[in-house]
Amino acid sequence: MKTNRELVDKTKPLLKDSFLEVFACILLASALPQIALQFAPQNILLNIVVICVSAYIQLGLAVYCLGLYKGDEVNYVTIFSRFNGLKPIVFILILSVVVTLGFILLIIPGIILSLMYSVCSSRLSVEFN
Repeated sequence: MKTNRELVDKTKPLLKDSFLEVFACILLASALPQIALQFAPQNILLNIVVICVSAYIQLGLAVYCLGLYKGDEVNYVTIFSRFNGLKPIVFILILSVVVTLGFILLIIPGIILSLMYSVCSSRLSVEFN
C-alpha cells in the first residue's frame, strides 16, 4: 500500500499542468445537482432523479481522477461517459438508506457509516475500467 507522501509526490506533477481542469470538473460535478434542485426543492421525483444522476456523475468523476492518476488522456467528457448500467443507482440508493439510518440512530453512527462507504465510488469505478 502506498503512503500518503508517495501519492502526493506522484500526483503533484500530474496536476501541475491540469489543475484548473480538475478543479473545474470537480466544481461542475458538485454544482450540477445543486443547480437542478434550485428549481423545485420540494419535488420528490426531481430529488430522486437528481440522486440517480449524481450517482453517475460521481462514478464518472472517480473514473476521471483515476485516469488522470494513471496518466491516461482524460477530459471533462469522461465525467459523463458512465451513464450505463444500474450499479451506480443501486449503490447510491443503498448508501443513502444506510447513512440515513445511521443518522437516525445517532449522529456519530451516521458519520462513521458515511466515512466507511465514502470510498465505494472509487472501488466501483475500478470495476468499470
